[in-house]
Formats: sequence, structure tokens, C-alpha cells
Amino acid sequence: MTHRQVHFLEKIEFQVTAIAAAAVVYWFVWPLLIPSDPEWPICFIAGGAYTHLCVLAGFACALGLACGALTVTARPQTAAMALVLGLGGLSLRSPRIGSLLWATQDSMPAMYWRMALEVLVLLAVVIIAGIAAGIGRRIAGSLAGRLLWRDPLLELDDERREAHNRKLGESSQKNTERVMAFGVLADSGFDKLPGRDTAVRGVLGFLISTTAAAIVVLMLLRSPERGQILFALFAGCFLGVFLSQRIVPTRANVTAWATPAVLGVLLYVLAAVSSVGTGPGAWMSVKPYARILPIDWITAGLGGAMLGHWEDLRMREVRYIEESLEETQTNDGE
Repeated sequence: MTHRQVHFLEKIEFQVTAIAAAAVVYWFVWPLLIPSDPEWPICFIAGGAYTHLCVLAGFACALGLACGALTVTARPQTAAMALVLGLGGLSLRSPRIGSLLWATQDSMPAMYWRMALEVLVLLAVVIIAGIAAGIGRRIAGSLAGRLLWRDPLLELDDERREAHNRKLGESSQKNTERVMAFGVLADSGFDKLPGRDTAVRGVLGFLISTTAAAIVVLMLLRSPERGQILFALFAGCFLGVFLSQRIVPTRANVTAWATPAVLGVLLYVLAAVSSVGTGPGAWMSVKPYARILPIDWITAGLGGAMLGHWEDLRMREVRYIEESLEETQTNDGE
């Protein structure tokens, strides 16, 4: 099986698992979390639904086990990504935040502090569910045997990695006229294999991804419609992490996990300290970025960020394998 076929099957496996997980959450988990008020949004800490939060944590772990088992032939990040996007079924079914804002219009700053906390709590829930996905992957891997995904770059030593990157660097000097969005050169130099992750690269990548994601999200948020909010978060976090990966590539996806959570907390803090009033009618003047639910950051936002990292690594991997095959065919021809 060629690497293109392997990548195609990996993508299909991810898509099928994510859609199946979202369907389970949308149709079967949602009825267990429906608030007493049908217009009340999915908001656990800010809405006082602590029991529902515990229920969600339990189902997230069970869903993580299933996603890990179903994506055993794909790279490890796929299970957590399918899990996060699957939980997006809650965001799809949740009503707008309007009723919560109306009910708390006398204390909206305090509510936004609780929503900032909720983002971090939900992130912790997803991390625990991601660990469960790893357990499910190991269990399925012990049964799958040869079907378990193997990193094609696992045996790549530093010398071969540097040789490949030097070749791409030489090629990039001949193609500097190609420019992509944000004024970044879109040449083969941006397909270099990432080296060892360092704290400096991680911090720089995080700053780039968070800044870019914030710009895109705020540009796209033009209405309180749920579809508009979810699209803005998904697209913004995807583009932010993907751009940072093209500039400062890393193997670990820590930036993808951190970007939506930190950005969500920062916007909630901004809403709490500067942009939210109190009293009758204050709920109607809330800005679009303050109408995002915590669950949206952890599903649409985190899912988009993880997908941005996932796609970048796959692109670099394909480029390396194709270059290696070309070299092998050239040597054989000689």
C-alpha cells in the first residue's frame, strides 16, 4: 500500500469516527443534558449544571475509549481530534446564550469569570477523555497487531532529517516569488521536517497561533447566530495553528491544545472587566465575542486547532516520502 493510500484511509477513518461520535452526542447524549428551560444554553458552571458536567465527563471518557479503538490504524492525535469534534454535537444543539445573559444581567461580569473557569474545566475533561482514548487505542492495538499505525518517520535520524531540510532550503531560494496569505513565502522551505521541540519554539508558535486565531475569529464574528460562532471559532483556530506550524513547526500539538483555551479565557476576562455592563437591558448590548459558550471553545475551537496541526504534519510527511521515493528511483536508474 502506497503512502497516498495510507493517508487517504487515515483521513476516511478520522472523518467516519468524528461523524459517528458527533451523531452519538447529538442524538443520545444531548437528551441527558437538556436544561429544564429549553431556551437555556449548554453552560455548566456558569449555569449551575454541575450534575450535567459530571455526566458529560463520564460520557466523554467512554467516547474517548471508542474513538481510540476505532482510529487504531491512524496516528495517535486522530483519536483525540475525533473525540473533540464529536463533542461538538452539544454545540450544534445548544440554544443561544441570550437567555443566560438575560437571567444574569445584574451580575454578568461574575458570570464571565465563571465561564472562563468553565473553559479550563472542560479542557481538563477533554484531556482526561484523551487519556481514555489512548487506553482504548492500546487495547485495540493489542488485538489489531500489524494494523496499528506506525510512524513512517520513526527511524529517521537527525542527519537524514537535516539533509532533507537542506535540500528544501536550497530549493526554496529558487522559488521566493511564490507568496501566500499574511505575506508568508509558500515555497518548499516550509515543508521542512520539524526538529526537536524546544521551549522557545513552543512559546513562539503559541504567540503566533493565538494572535492569528484572535484576528480571524474577531473578523468572522459578525452575528450571534450559532452557526456563525462555530464557523468563526473553527476557522480561526485552524488557520492560527496551521500558520504557526508553517512558520515554527513542532512535533507535539501542545500549541493546538493551548490556543483555543487561552484565547477563550482572555476574551471572557476582557468581557468581565471592560465590555459588559449591568442592569436592565445590558444583556442586549453584549459584543459577539462575549456570546460564545465555553463548550464552543472546547469543541469547534479546539477541534479546528488540532486539525491545523494534524494537516501540517501530514503535508510535511508526504513531501519527505515523495522526495525519498524520487531519490530512490533516480539512484536505481543510474
